[in-house]
Amino acid sequence: PRLQVCRSCLREDLAIGTQFLRIRWLSAASSFCPRHREPLQTPCTVCRGANSFYCRRIPPRFVFVCAECDGTLDSGRYDIPIDLSAARLLMQFEVALESALDGRAPDPSWVGGCTAKQFLSCIEDLVWALTWPMADWFGSPAPIEWFQVKAVPLVWRFQAYRSIRHQLARSSVWLRRALLAAALGVLCEEARRILNVGPLDVRFQRDLPALCDLLHSSVRESLLRRARHWPRQLRTELGGKVGQASPVYSLRQKSTNYG
Repeated sequence: PRLQVCRSCLREDLAIGTQFLRIRWLSAASSFCPRHREPLQTPCTVCRGANSFYCRRIPPRFVFVCAECDGTLDSGRYDIPIDLSAARLLMQFEVALESALDGRAPDPSWVGGCTAKQFLSCIEDLVWALTWPMADWFGSPAPIEWFQVKAVPLVWRFQAYRSIRHQLARSSVWLRRALLAAALGVLCEEARRILNVGPLDVRFQRDLPALCDLLHSSVRESLLRRARHWPRQLRTELGGKVGQASPVYSLRQKSTNYG
């Protein structure tokens, strides 16, 4: 994924003498620093340079410098405030994702009892559905425009492309944070309350069945096929609220095979 940094960590490194990168900053499931409880940012806030930087010796220290504008990566600050409760919830969610990447089952409070693979599958599939164009014409919006949350909104209008795979790994830290927050809002009603989804359209409740109703028919069918490998709680939610004309009927029949 694109590099993201915590400026507070880089400032603390100066006391040691040399700045260094953290492996966690390269994780597609991470957009917050758990140590300082603040959002990660693009390396340079001046020119928005993503990966163009180098290490320069400024005696007696070594610091990271942007290759485009020569600005130090520890300068600047996060200028888009995030509600503390929302930030805490998103950090807990990212910890659960990273635990699942290590093969540990997430806490049942997220999506019920499930394996790490089931948990990761549903998040990846939801992000895919949230970013897929809603129509066939060029410039068609994606569901993320409706399911973004107030606490972590889209910084710019999202441009949907059919060819992009692994959206979390390819996105900027700003977009990745908005996608993870939107996916969490779809999964959990309590999370929607904390993340404070904006009143974009009263027709949509912004839960999982509402997302299915908004998708293009082919995308909806594909998502429901993928849902066979999701946690049982989510399969039950889909089976109870989506119309009988969809493939959910066969999905419900087979759900006992994927417990």
